[in-house]
Amino acid sequence: MSKDHVRAAIAAVDEDADFVVDLTREMVRIPTVNPKFVEDSEVNREPDHQIYLEGVTKEVGLETEQTDAIPNRLNLDRDRG
Repeated sequence: MSKDHVRAAIAAVDEDADFVVDLTREMVRIPTVNPKFVEDSEVNREPDHQIYLEGVTKEVGLETEQTDAIPNRLNLDRDRG
C-alpha cells in the first residue's frame, strides 16, 4: 500500500469519524470467538458478524457476497459476479 493510499484512508476516516466509531462499536458487540477454542453459541457468532458486515457494506455501496469457508464459518468477499 502506498503512502498516498494510507493518507486517503486516514482522510476518509477523519471525514466520517462518527461512522467509523459506530461501526467499530457494533462490530465489537457481536462476539466472534473462534469455535476452535470455545464451543459456545453465545460467543461463536461469526455468522451474525458477517451478516451485519454484509449489510453495512451494501449500505455504503460495495458489492459483496457471502461464501462458506467451512460449514458455519462465513466469509464476506468482494462480489466477483
